[in-house]
Amino acid sequence: MPLTLWPLHLEGLGWHLVEQIEKNRRLTAPLRLLLDLLGPPPDDTAVAVTMQHEHLVQPGDYGSLIHAQHRFQILERELAHDPRFLDDWRRMKAAFDVTQFQDRKKIIRRRMLPERNYRADWRFDWAGHRARFQAVFDVFCWRWNLYGMRGDGPLLMQLTVNLTPYGTMIFIPPAGASIPSGT
Repeated sequence: MPLTLWPLHLEGLGWHLVEQIEKNRRLTAPLRLLLDLLGPPPDDTAVAVTMQHEHLVQPGDYGSLIHAQHRFQILERELAHDPRFLDDWRRMKAAFDVTQFQDRKKIIRRRMLPERNYRADWRFDWAGHRARFQAVFDVFCWRWNLYGMRGDGPLLMQLTVNLTPYGTMIFIPPAGASIPSGT
């Protein structure tokens, strides 16, 4: 699976885990939550679908990936009642006081991804409370195809088209947006 499809720097996470094991340290609840949300690596089918997608979009064929806006709203409502999602969010709130990461509108956003997935700051950071929360929250959002949470409500990634000084950026979320990425 291409590294650009993972929500955090896996090599850094691996080295952090090795360090914890070598020092005979128990894994903290937030670190166990991060690993649970990350789940197992994608199977061969997911890799094949990714490769098929890359072959489709290489010449600029995005038509098969675009869905109607109302579909995203339906998926967002369904996700808000999914017991697996609700359990993961409950675990997030047990591991962290999520209110301290909310903005004035009670929204928490995942880390932004720059164009072409160029991540200059791409490293695993578990050094402080905020860094630990951001790593776990990014993986939570990746698992459930979210750009964030508003209170206890999911904010599902949606089709977006943004004009920039350099051109137009189009974001097309995964087709199975109600299916967790990590499963």
